[in-house]
Amino acid sequence: AADLPALQSISGYNTVAITGLLDEFLTFNVAKNMKGCPAPYDQTKCGTPTIFNGDKLLRQAINLAIDKAAINKNLVGNVGVPMNGPLLSTFKPWADVTLAKFTRDVAKANALLDSDGWVRGSDGIRTKNGRRLAFHITTTAGNKQRASEVELIANNLKDIGADVPASPDTGTNVFDSFNTGGLFATAQYDVALFANNWAPDPDSFASYVAANQIPSPINQSGGNWGHANDPALDALFQQGANTLDITKRISLYNQAQAEWLDYMPTVQLYERPDVFSFNTATFGNFSGSANNALAIWNMADWFNVRGKS
Repeated sequence: AADLPALQSISGYNTVAITGLLDEFLTFNVAKNMKGCPAPYDQTKCGTPTIFNGDKLLRQAINLAIDKAAINKNLVGNVGVPMNGPLLSTFKPWADVTLAKFTRDVAKANALLDSDGWVRGSDGIRTKNGRRLAFHITTTAGNKQRASEVELIANNLKDIGADVPASPDTGTNVFDSFNTGGLFATAQYDVALFANNWAPDPDSFASYVAANQIPSPINQSGGNWGHANDPALDALFQQGANTLDITKRISLYNQAQAEWLDYMPTVQLYERPDVFSFNTATFGNFSGSANNALAIWNMADWFNVRGKS
């Protein structure tokens, strides 16, 4: 999206940016950081509990302290959509339309941390029970946009007394499987930053926080990389999946979104736009998809106006 100004100036080309089912977000590791642990990455035998373990007020404060509007403006030219909840605005009818627009609130974030026992030291960094409010953000290697994103977030979090390196931890194996030591699947991180293209069903969100999807040596394919474990959230998503009445399902998923925002296993940053550019003189019937990774969904309808299909 940062390339839009340059792309839009190309004569004879049409450039479009769309948002759909793709968003950029942070995932808190609410269990143990397994960095340095040997395979099979057994949380019962190794690892160090992260500062997010059992501390939802801390997770809420971090969400409130991040300037999502600035990230959207500086990194994707205001084409994305800052988020205030787990479901995307395009995710209809399940997204809760009553949620207020997200507003950064540093004062409220600081008040939450004060009430939660996080005390500022002489260096401005908070501590609680002998642990500093310090952590690393891990993301994909070689991604300049994500590096800029981490820098913005780290600077934001200084305002609440958090010590976060402005340069991310990175790895080429962040998305590898559990049995091959993928950093996210094996919980070798404090906070993860990446994007996901969600399936158009609430079950796709439910599985990301379901307790029975926590990865382990005996459940290596589990997709709950943050080790979220909130029985209330599980129950609401399960009730929604088991209900056929649309009105009741909407109500249950709205409750699930409220519970998600309270438990705060993730910080949804923004709906991430995809950008497409095509030659208007030779190409026709392009139509970007709401599922951004599938821009070729209507390829059978494309045509070349010079007579070549």
